[in-house]
Amino acid sequence: MTVVPNLSSVAKDLDSLKAGSRAWFWICPQVPEEHPPLLIKSFKKDAQMKALKAEIEALPVPEGATLCLGFASVSKSGQMQFGSQSMSWGIFEALAKWATHHVDEHPELSRLKNAVCLNVNSRGVVVKKFENEGIWGSMPDPAVPGSIAETVNNLGRLRPGRDFWFYMSAGGTAGAPFLVLGSSKRDPDAARFADKVSGVRRRFPSPDHTARGVLRQLPSGNLAFTTSGDVMEASLILGALVEHYPEDFGALQTARVIGIEDGKFTRTATAADAAGPKVDLGALSEALSALGAGDSALFWFTEAADNGAASLAITTDKDALKAAAQAAGGDGVRGKVVVSKKGWLEFRVRKPAAGFINALAGFTVDNHGDWPALRRLSGARMTQRSGDGDILDRQKNDSAWAALD
Repeated sequence: MTVVPNLSSVAKDLDSLKAGSRAWFWICPQVPEEHPPLLIKSFKKDAQMKALKAEIEALPVPEGATLCLGFASVSKSGQMQFGSQSMSWGIFEALAKWATHHVDEHPELSRLKNAVCLNVNSRGVVVKKFENEGIWGSMPDPAVPGSIAETVNNLGRLRPGRDFWFYMSAGGTAGAPFLVLGSSKRDPDAARFADKVSGVRRRFPSPDHTARGVLRQLPSGNLAFTTSGDVMEASLILGALVEHYPEDFGALQTARVIGIEDGKFTRTATAADAAGPKVDLGALSEALSALGAGDSALFWFTEAADNGAASLAITTDKDALKAAAQAAGGDGVRGKVVVSKKGWLEFRVRKPAAGFINALAGFTVDNHGDWPALRRLSGARMTQRSGDGDILDRQKNDSAWAALD
């Protein structure tokens, strides 16, 4: 025997819908006031519409009443959309009036706020669209589970020392970019978050780009997304989120993606970094990381390569150094870099190189955010010697590296 639906049961059905959910719905503005004029059942729980039809039959529907049967969906932002061949402005208005009247008693009805109603033809083509944000009055904004609104709410709860698991995606058939968070405090092994992500991937399948990891707030207040995955892939998604949801995700403009491998930071990137091509300093980073006590290598440096930016190459291969210098272009200085007994790097040259250390420090400060290994250059010094070994110039400027501290 089917239980007669009531306002509480409808509120519960609404609250069960997550971002990306689809559902059947039925609206009849003329049902007696003690009964709900809206019934809704998710495709997942009622694929054949059997439960919805049983509830419709259990309601006392007046003869000749206006009926509206159709499909509903929940967007990534949490906004509901109702589509039917019999949708009209009157039905839309009646739905809003009913929801605003009962929302204080049943907060779940806020899920209907700013809903869009569509009149569609038999081919599913939209004929008319009904929407009016003002009609919902002072109804509170809902935090729809698995929606961007829920994510924004979680971001507001982030504090230094409190971490969230994150999963984000962009592109493909998934449409708009998406970010979902889960508390690492309540879910330390990420088991529940894994289920949450699986649900998101089912509702928004086949994205072109994905990233996951841990989100934390730095003491500075900026956000850091740490991941063992592709850093540039993650920064690309951040850029898409900022572009698509500028009002909701303004804080992501200064957020930084930090790569982690074997417990060590690899490289970092921001949303802005994904907007255009970045200089690849991977080879330089590897060369610097390989320099140990007593090691030496060849180097070439210019303050202004053909692209206008400074460029540094370090290698033990003369041909590779020549190729790097030719590829960069510009007037440069070359020589040998040696690891001193105290650990700092000494750049040894034969030709004059005025302002070498200041220029090298500027290059390092500009690029260490994306290539952390460049911090190895901090405190470097330069020595110019003649062919006879006499010292002609020495350069050292500890304050030039202060921005790296």
